[in-house]
Amino acid sequence: MGQWTRLAQLTQRASAGVFGEPATLTIGSTEYEIKGEFDAGATREAIIGDGLVLVDEPARISVRSEQFSPASIVVRQSTVEVRGTTYTIIEARPDGAGGLVLILGR
Repeated sequence: MGQWTRLAQLTQRASAGVFGEPATLTIGSTEYEIKGEFDAGATREAIIGDGLVLVDEPARISVRSEQFSPASIVVRQSTVEVRGTTYTIIEARPDGAGGLVLILGR
């Protein structure tokens, strides 16, 4: 593991510990109490060519994969509850620093 990858992992772990929000990840019948950096998503404007286009950014939560078994996530069946709302995981992407970005849908 390169020094920059290790530094990124340590920074992400510290950031999640300080700024992370509690969430409940449910995979099958198993619940995990996790902490992650949550982004509720938004609609933003983008100018493409001559027109204005609205682009929806989905909700997402960045988590450390050591908090659960990432291989057990079943896309569109596993859920995350954060801030009182339950989301379905529609995609799980490695973040390149030992964690996952879970793309969420309602």
